[in-house]
Amino acid sequence: MIVTAGRKMPRIGASVGVVWITTMAQAGVQPSYEAVRLGLIGPGYRATTSGIDLGLGGETYAVGTELAYPADLNAHGWAVGRSTTYNDTGLTGAVAWLDDGNGPRPLGFAGPEYLNDAGVPRSSAAAINDAGLVVGSSTRFEGSTELGSTAWRDDGSGPEPLGFFGADPLGRDYLGGAAVDVNNAGQAIGMTGVSLADNSEGRVAWIDDGNGATRIGLAGPGYVRQGNDQEFAFVYDLNDRGQAVGMSLRYAGAETNGRAVWVDDGSGPVRLGFTGGEYRRSTDGRESSEVVAINNLGQAIGYSQSYRGQFQHGFTGWIDDGSGPVAVGLTGPGYVQQSDGRSASFPTAINDAGQVIGTSERYDALFAGTSAWFFDPATGQTAELVFSTNIQNFARTDPQLLAPDGTVYGIYFDYDTPGLTDRRKPFVWTLDGGFIDIAARVRNPDADGWGLITGFIGIADDGRLLVEVTDPDSPEFEQAAFVLVPEPGAAALGLLLLAALRPRKG
Repeated sequence: MIVTAGRKMPRIGASVGVVWITTMAQAGVQPSYEAVRLGLIGPGYRATTSGIDLGLGGETYAVGTELAYPADLNAHGWAVGRSTTYNDTGLTGAVAWLDDGNGPRPLGFAGPEYLNDAGVPRSSAAAINDAGLVVGSSTRFEGSTELGSTAWRDDGSGPEPLGFFGADPLGRDYLGGAAVDVNNAGQAIGMTGVSLADNSEGRVAWIDDGNGATRIGLAGPGYVRQGNDQEFAFVYDLNDRGQAVGMSLRYAGAETNGRAVWVDDGSGPVRLGFTGGEYRRSTDGRESSEVVAINNLGQAIGYSQSYRGQFQHGFTGWIDDGSGPVAVGLTGPGYVQQSDGRSASFPTAINDAGQVIGTSERYDALFAGTSAWFFDPATGQTAELVFSTNIQNFARTDPQLLAPDGTVYGIYFDYDTPGLTDRRKPFVWTLDGGFIDIAARVRNPDADGWGLITGFIGIADDGRLLVEVTDPDSPEFEQAAFVLVPEPGAAALGLLLLAALRPRKG
């Protein structure tokens, strides 16, 4: 069953950053907020020249540009991210940071082998657990030459390496590693490169509790390229039960033949997603899926590619707890292409109540953008989230964050307000309360670095949200870090509501 969300046109402000936000929509409370900046900023982190960021994303920067990238938020509201560094010649590197409300603290390896020829590191933080354990990666250098990266964990006493080192069981050298996530049991997941005899590279996934890494993911026949024994595995998410989800490339002889997704707690992988039938290409047996996330109940979400004969025909979103996939997403009129019956749905987040958000492609006579949706297993209903369409019925809605209570946070495109430089606008939505204009509740939109919310990253127990912010009208591309502090009464109410709803980890 589809429930359609009512349309409402929001209004907002403008700039780029990381933000804390607290909303109490589920309680009927709409507080105001004060924006307070986070992260490493100021001298050394502010551009004094203009140029192009070739090594860290490709953005252009101008005099005065500051770039901070938020990565994760724990239950207590501690945030991690990275800030780019500059000198008189331009952009030089990046420093990972932790901000617990008492100011940012640099993280990552910073010894001689981790400093480039400008004397600065290139580190990034990936995730933080509720105990404050952070995982990330730091690049090794010889002058200006990169020698790979080292994954690390830091509990406040300094970084310690994670993952594989030396040589694998076949005698092949391990290359750089990257940490991806950490749970409240202190287990981390990540990936390490492998050097092959023909000078190419492979990649293996691992889980590491600080006492050594264990390989995870699908391996063996069907996942090894003939000729050079190449394997490629990626890991994306980890729950507090130690279950990791990831993807391994499939091979048919020396050719890639799709992607298989899996869940693995270190005892062996279980394949997820749809396989066979319409999900297998008739000409060569190709099957391809992606996995997005897993909750603490062991329910994973992802999507699988479908085929019509030899041709790709669409994507089916799914929930899978290891016993088999169940399809989710919007279907029926408006979500099936008239000419060939194509449909496509992509889950983006799942909470511990099993509620799921995602997007589905819209079709009129032609492709008409994307609608967001919210699925509640308690009712079996899927709510459609569309807040603005143009005269061709085109819409774009991107749900990004799902709170423990089912509140949805994301970005939509405003096609109703004329003359906009950037049509992106943030939204908050609940099944009972509908659309909420969160940007209009910021009391100090003139704060330095503040602007347009473009991404929701995480939510704390007291309801604060870590978000990305940008300024579409700024002459320099900027991305800063902020905390949105709610009025005291709403903050106390949010603490009671969300702390009660959030399942305790660990």
